[in-house]
Amino acid sequence: MPLEIFEQFRELIENDILSPKCVYTLLVEAPILAGLDISAQQSEIQRVFNRESNKEKSEETLYKKIDTLPQQLVNLGKAMDKVTNEKKDVEMSVYLEEDKVHYGLVEVLGWLRVMIFLAGKEQY
Repeated sequence: MPLEIFEQFRELIENDILSPKCVYTLLVEAPILAGLDISAQQSEIQRVFNRESNKEKSEETLYKKIDTLPQQLVNLGKAMDKVTNEKKDVEMSVYLEEDKVHYGLVEVLGWLRVMIFLAGKEQY
């Protein structure tokens, strides 16, 4: 399932339906996002995706993936947190650049950056 989620995201980026800027915006917000409940995380990701989307460039079925993707991303992040929380004395980081175990959502956003690279849409 994670590969399907990342592939959907890559497809949206590759077809210019979703701007790579959305991931960079969410990474800046990550310290706050990681502390929010699931519904608030989904809501903020949806807001950023909607703001950074280009409906004119898409077919409707592809564009509709933007509506389900935030929930999938948050659920994946929470599943990763559950596994990490089972370990004792793990210091988790909200910053992707730190060489520590990341919160699940932060790790997911890091993989979205990889998908941006694979789509050939990386920003410098």
